[in-house]
Amino acid sequence: MRRYIRMLIRQRAFWMILGGIIAVAVAALWPVHRSSTDTSHRGGYDAIVRRGDLTVEIPATGSLVASRAVDIGPPSVEGLWDFKIARLADEGAQVKPGDLLIEFDGQEVNRRLTEQQAERDKAQEELNKRKLEYDVQLRDLRIRVEEARVNLEKARHKAEVDPSLTSMQDFKQAQIELELAENEDQRLKEKLQATERMMKAELAALENTLDKTRRRVAELEAQQKALRVLAPAAGVVIFKRSWNGEKKQVGQSAWRMEIIMQIPDLSTLRLEAMVEEVSAGGVSPGQKARVRMDAFPEMQLKGKVASVGTVLRTKRWDTPIKVVDAIIEIERKGEKLLPGMTATALVEVARIPGVLLVPVKAVREKQGRVVVLVESANGKVEERPVRVGGRNSEAIEIKEGLKEGEKILL
Repeated sequence: MRRYIRMLIRQRAFWMILGGIIAVAVAALWPVHRSSTDTSHRGGYDAIVRRGDLTVEIPATGSLVASRAVDIGPPSVEGLWDFKIARLADEGAQVKPGDLLIEFDGQEVNRRLTEQQAERDKAQEELNKRKLEYDVQLRDLRIRVEEARVNLEKARHKAEVDPSLTSMQDFKQAQIELELAENEDQRLKEKLQATERMMKAELAALENTLDKTRRRVAELEAQQKALRVLAPAAGVVIFKRSWNGEKKQVGQSAWRMEIIMQIPDLSTLRLEAMVEEVSAGGVSPGQKARVRMDAFPEMQLKGKVASVGTVLRTKRWDTPIKVVDAIIEIERKGEKLLPGMTATALVEVARIPGVLLVPVKAVREKQGRVVVLVESANGKVEERPVRVGGRNSEAIEIKEGLKEGEKILL
């Protein structure tokens, strides 16, 4: 056992000595690599310090928005606030007037319509029934009124007989019968008039009830039709994102007045951009801008700052970065551009003529100094401190430390 332990100790000592030898060798080689910038550059220079005009630009990022667009969402349906989506047009689809955009579930409206149609039919039946009953009642009353009129005429003839030509008893009886006939005639006429007035009032009420049910049925039929939302104009379908950043899908619900999609006027596209707080003071209306679409990086559009916000806001809920909103009008619009596409605008805030320029990649910071790698005439490379000025996304102004024509590394 002791012999085994001594063997392990000898093996560990061997590996420790070998590791030390390797470490010394690496340490001896390291200065060569570390000081390689002081020797000939292996691949030659990458750029030359040049003199030119510097366009100072401030970046602004955002997305395209149409200043004019038709908002599409749930219809106005009485008593209905939650609309379940049954069908949706495809986003990006080209539509013409009358094409289906959204179809909402009509179960609740259909139920109301069925109930109201039953009420309408019931009101119609009641009106028809009462009309028939009144027709019979009035016909009977008119017959009785006519009979009373005939009886009154007869009673008048009998009462008009000369008293000297009949007995006193018959004369008095004729007078009594005349009075009774006049009363009956008057009573039946008044009853007929009262019945007609009552009939008109009741039938008017029944017709009013029927009209209400008819109007309600018509309203529900219109609501049923409105659940199929059709395109009011030709254009491209663009979905609107909800408060949570998501777009609506079939099976989901939408609230009344919620915008689900839009048909934008593509001729009014503009960039709604954000400028970070540190740069916001340099952006103002009227400044020119270069706009590049993320989807089409090869496409560069001309733009102009239309307006700049006056209130700082948080860029996103999950970041403390403050930004100012800016609107950038795009001069040329193409068929490829659609609302929602993201883009970056470089706003021209100043133009400095005749300055020394180097590529942005050539300038670096080292140990608190700003330096550029310069290749000398003998091919060696040195780290030269410089003082910089304005910059854009491509070039930086060199105020001190370099000369025009010097070769530099990136």
